Amino acid sequence: MPLLASVSTTAPPPVVVPPSPTPAPPPFDKEYFTWTPNGGPAMILSDAAPSGAFMGGLGDDGRSVIGLDMPPQEEFDTQLVGGGELANGRRWMARPFALPIVIASDTLDGDMGLEQHRRALMASFNPARGDGEFMVAYPGGVRRYLVASYSSGLDVAERGRAGYPYQDGWIVQMKARDPFPYGDEQIVAFNPPEDYEFYAPPGDAENVFYISSANTDGNADVFIDGEVEVWPEWRIRGPVTMATLTNRHTGKTLRITPNLTAGQTLTIRTNERVPMTQKVTRNGTNVWTSVIGTANFPVFWTLQPGSNRVTVLLTGTVPGQSFAELRYRPRYLNA
Repeated sequence: MPLLASVSTTAPPPVVVPPSPTPAPPPFDKEYFTWTPNGGPAMILSDAAPSGAFMGGLGDDGRSVIGLDMPPQEEFDTQLVGGGELANGRRWMARPFALPIVIASDTLDGDMGLEQHRRALMASFNPARGDGEFMVAYPGGVRRYLVASYSSGLDVAERGRAGYPYQDGWIVQMKARDPFPYGDEQIVAFNPPEDYEFYAPPGDAENVFYISSANTDGNADVFIDGEVEVWPEWRIRGPVTMATLTNRHTGKTLRITPNLTAGQTLTIRTNERVPMTQKVTRNGTNVWTSVIGTANFPVFWTLQPGSNRVTVLLTGTVPGQSFAELRYRPRYLNA
């Protein structure tokens, strides 16, 4: 007998790529900016710091960050003998953007002096640390994130700006190799119903889980926010012996044999940028070969903005213990 299933979407606190989380911004009435290098700590770029020193210049004159609109594209064309071109295709390029940053202090040396802030700034943007995360938050609560690294600009300072006895400024050039700003993480949970009512809603038999001691089967419409396709992250909690995840729009299917016992969680990160050793983990341990096998490479499919029809089939399940959830961070064309 079918059971009425619950498919819910929630928005938990944002997942930040660098290990040190971006601080939640205080109440503000204009754009609020932070930079979090890989390993932290987060640096506030649009707010006054203690003791008269500040990291400023962003948002003071409106949208002063350059490069947060549509990312650049590359076009592939064929020249025609009779004149003109034939379009063959195009692709999105890495996004360059620029941060105007100012540091200032009443003193040159010592605690909170200009030299201390300069060293902290250089260390925060050191490209040897790898990618960090730039965040812009808006008064309405919307936040956008760009994973990026330093390119240039801190080698040439503009000295002697008015306002403080000691002050320096730079135009810091950054590069986001993934050109699309991310939003906060969203979760679509595939859960057995709490009331276990043995009926399907009239005319809606397709959007129902079939729950038993051996099988969990859910068809659902998953709405993806944003403007660019996303790579979902799947989390499956045992007991589960086999999982089949299907995108019914494209017909692509990911089939795995996690063999999860009670309390174990399998995480599948489909993003093409995730290292192979982190794509399939059980309780944090790489289990690619035991789950995926070695004969064929798995089909990691994407979800498009808007409505997507998804089927989740789990076998070897136990009601009240087994579940699956889809996590994603929406991507946008501009920040």
